[in-house]
Amino acid sequence: VEIKTSKAGVPNVYISNEHQLDYTVWENLYLGVISLNESAGNDNTLTSLIQEITEILEDRTDLLQIFKEKLSLVGVPAEMIDSYNDINYIIRRKFFYKVEKNFPLIIPTILANEALFNVKYQIDINSCKSFEVKEEEVLITYYG
Repeated sequence: VEIKTSKAGVPNVYISNEHQLDYTVWENLYLGVISLNESAGNDNTLTSLIQEITEILEDRTDLLQIFKEKLSLVGVPAEMIDSYNDINYIIRRKFFYKVEKNFPLIIPTILANEALFNVKYQIDINSCKSFEVKEEEVLITYYG
């Protein structure tokens, strides 16, 4: 499952490379889009979510280390976490799409040229309605 966030009212998501939605290398691939409302405040902030996950993982030092490394990789190093305490995020809606043939995407086989790589693009999620599935289908696929 590739998860992306989108501000409520902005029906597009950013795909950061041609491998991110390459359904040909997975038995099942889904795109999850979480539509968020943003507001000022310090409830439901990225900082509070990071702290909550850190507390859940505190007895699993291996997973906690991986979590911290991934945060750093996406541009949220430990020393910067407190700077994400000003914006409150509220989940408005979750959408899930089955990524398969004819889904709007760019993958390596479509590029068909090794000189083209690191392709970034946006998808208008309103154009993906025919690929929409219920969250339960995604969960059943992965958890039986």
